[in-house]
Amino acid sequence: MLFALVVLLYLAISPVRSLFADLHLTAERRAQVVQLQQKAAALAAEERDLMLPSTRETEARNLGLVRRGEHGYVVSGLPGN
Repeated sequence: MLFALVVLLYLAISPVRSLFADLHLTAERRAQVVQLQQKAAALAAEERDLMLPSTRETEARNLGLVRRGEHGYVVSGLPGN
């Protein structure tokens, strides 16, 4: 009788450990999904901002681009450069 109880207990340990491991993994994956959803929302907001004409022009000017007909120039020798 005691032997049968020990065998049943031994057989039950592995599935229970596996269940707890799966629950832990599920919690990690859900946290990862939330983090990725937040990142996706931030990237979507950044994309919306970059699609605005004023933002595109500002970014282009920061890269040194000029409009057709404009003359680009560089100021050098300023303090702090």
